[in-house]
Amino acid sequence: MIQAILRRCKKCGRYTLRKDRCPYCGGEVENPHPPKYSPDDRYFIYRMCMKILSGQLPVPDDIKNKVVEKFLLAKQQTSEQQVETVETSQQ
Repeated sequence: MIQAILRRCKKCGRYTLRKDRCPYCGGEVENPHPPKYSPDDRYFIYRMCMKILSGQLPVPDDIKNKVVEKFLLAKQQTSEQQVETVETSQQ
């Protein structure tokens, strides 16, 4: 996988090749490119739950509770599928 060489300062917005700090203002640098998009993103539900639970994504409490319930249900179903897979492979 090719790593991005170009970095962007979070403070001043200038681009640089340095990976640690901005040479102009000393601010923190980040990768300016968005992650690749995939329609079958396996981790979408986890990212959304983390954003909702951390408060980065403001939503009403009733929706927050529904998201958490769906997340827990999905996690439970995934663990049940893993147990079934292990049981069938042992037979």
